Amino acid sequence: MVQGQMNYPVELIHIDKLFIQRYSMADIPYIKAGDHIFIAVAKINSCPLVTSDFKMTEVAKHCGVHVFTPAEYAKKLASCA
Repeated sequence: MVQGQMNYPVELIHIDKLFIQRYSMADIPYIKAGDHIFIAVAKINSCPLVTSDFKMTEVAKHCGVHVFTPAEYAKKLASCA
């Protein structure tokens, strides 16, 4: 790891039949498909959403998802170290 660089775990999620069964029932207002996927995953898994997209932030907050900007989340992580 390079000094000053944070290491984040990455989990790939395949958008397949199991994904659709698990995440399609999330109560989310209309938003474009790509954004909907990220919000649904955050909502169903009770995870924060990290984004700088204003529309995603609005919709996610409306759904009860906790949202951070990248800078806010980096600051939060740094305060936990």
